[in-house]
Amino acid sequence: MKNKFDGPLSIKYDLRASQVLGGEYWRVIKSFRFQIDADNWVFVPSGMLTDLGSVPKLFRGIISEQGAAAQAYVVHDQLCEYLSITENGKPKSITRQMADLILLDALQAAGVGYTTAYLIYNAVAAYQMALQINDPSTSVIKRRLEADYNFEDLQ
Repeated sequence: MKNKFDGPLSIKYDLRASQVLGGEYWRVIKSFRFQIDADNWVFVPSGMLTDLGSVPKLFRGIISEQGAAAQAYVVHDQLCEYLSITENGKPKSITRQMADLILLDALQAAGVGYTTAYLIYNAVAAYQMALQINDPSTSVIKRRLEADYNFEDLQ
């Protein structure tokens, strides 16, 4: 089975979350899944906050924060926050390295070119290794903003 998204990315800018979290944040309007293989997937729920690609300014001329890669970035954000995928309908813990490899698969499924996808993946993997990031990146404040959101506003 080829990796695929089960629907398009639908997001909107969230001014309040951006102000509270000190960055640019978008809210996922419609949930979707990224199918890794026949038995494994990543579920991205509506209401999730994402900063899309946290691309350093130095690389913004080479790597876009939006465009074709955006949906893959949202999947990666979800993975980094929880370090979990769904396997045969049940949660399964993964490593940060595995999350980064799934990003590569998602980039390719989103139609990002081979060279760009590998450039993004290698940059993310190098960042993870340099800073030894192995724990979920969740934030109490971000989770509270997601939980307290009025989902009727997403319609």
